[in-house]
Amino acid sequence: MEAISARLVEAVAEDSPLRDKVKKFAKRVHYFRVLGLGMDLAATAMGAPTRGAFTAGGGNADPGSGNT
Repeated sequence: MEAISARLVEAVAEDSPLRDKVKKFAKRVHYFRVLGLGMDLAATAMGAPTRGAFTAGGGNADPGSGNT
């Protein structure tokens, strides 16, 4: 999601109304990423490591699957 929002921001650099909407979308993507990081930290602090499930895209990150 983060890569998509970054590319959208670049693609609509000249279209002002659309740029504002895309920037709001990018802020929401960032907000949810921060929430995921917070959930990972809280789970780890409570002794239940998630292996990055909330921030890395599912917790099944292995080198060959594309989920990193």
